[in-house]
Amino acid sequence: MKLITVLAPLIATGAALSIQTPLLAVDDKLAVPGNNTLYFCSDPSNYTLNVTRIDFDPRSPKKGETLHVETQGILRHPIVDGAKVQLTVKLQIGSALIPVYHQTIDVCEGEDDECPIKKGSITLTKDVELPGAIPNGKYAVNIDAKNGDDEESELLCLNTVLTFG
Repeated sequence: MKLITVLAPLIATGAALSIQTPLLAVDDKLAVPGNNTLYFCSDPSNYTLNVTRIDFDPRSPKKGETLHVETQGILRHPIVDGAKVQLTVKLQIGSALIPVYHQTIDVCEGEDDECPIKKGSITLTKDVELPGAIPNGKYAVNIDAKNGDDEESELLCLNTVLTFG
């Protein structure tokens, strides 16, 4: 299922580094349950994917290591054609955040995809090989997933601040 192959590595990106001095304002009430360094962007009760926990093993992996990510949750509504995930990464240089990476991924496109993805319990598990050549620095990462329905309802939105090096 493409949802696994799309969301798990993106979520894993947030685990690859440890949280340092926040580049983004975070509210502890928005901390994602589980062994991770993620925060919801806003009240998660409005998301289509009700995340019950996200676990990283190890919690703070290093460049060149394998990261195991397990996400558990409940889909409140089916995921339909047109669902997209946007990954945005910004590098802190002084007090500025400079965009260094942006990718939009179609959740329902690919060899293993079958949309709609039915509502109900869902577990996403993925092992991610982290590149050894990630440049040192502080990064703000945003993962924003929207459903393909007419309202483009919010599937999930996560933020983290991470440091390599």
